[in-house]
Amino acid sequence: MSAGGGAKAVAQEPPKPQSDDRRERILEVAVDEFAQKGFAGARVDEIARNARANKQLVYYYFGGKLGLYTAVLGRMIEGAQEKIEAESQKPTLKSKLQTMASLSTQPNSVRWQRLLAWEALDGSAEEMIREEERRETWQRHVVNVEDAQAGGEVDPRLEPEMLALALVSVIISPYVLPQITKLMTGLLPTDEEFRARQEALLGELIDRLGPRA
Repeated sequence: MSAGGGAKAVAQEPPKPQSDDRRERILEVAVDEFAQKGFAGARVDEIARNARANKQLVYYYFGGKLGLYTAVLGRMIEGAQEKIEAESQKPTLKSKLQTMASLSTQPNSVRWQRLLAWEALDGSAEEMIREEERRETWQRHVVNVEDAQAGGEVDPRLEPEMLALALVSVIISPYVLPQITKLMTGLLPTDEEFRARQEALLGELIDRLGPRA
């Protein structure tokens, strides 16, 4: 449109190169593939086929299966930031934990839960990929407990790391072991009734963990 046409031109971002689109498509497929089958069970050729790409492109962009898995974990860490931010806005440990529980059925959370289960089965706890980045995100739970102790919400005599681990396990373990959850409660962790009971329990636990006279 000419400058004298009476309308302002709207600036638009240039389209992404096709190569970026293909890399992104491969990565998106890989996230689901690794979540469903773990590192050992996922196959590069199947990921490439589902992404409508050839196997050579996977090696070109990611250097191989390990590089692709590393990129997947990076994507998952990025995706967790929204949930972390939502938790950080809550003023108490109780509300932070209940927020974490309420967001546990989000797609990114579900994929994380499956990846954690597969990672445990693979026996890779001694040498975790992206360990330092992941440690930072999980250590926030210890900091939350310490803050709650300093603020008088939780008894300061309790060991913060072990308490944080126990509280987070209340939230995560039903999703990692849904079959045990169903056998013990008759519900799946995705059922609304279960989620309501879980959030209620978390609230009651924090109330009972308050400072003792």
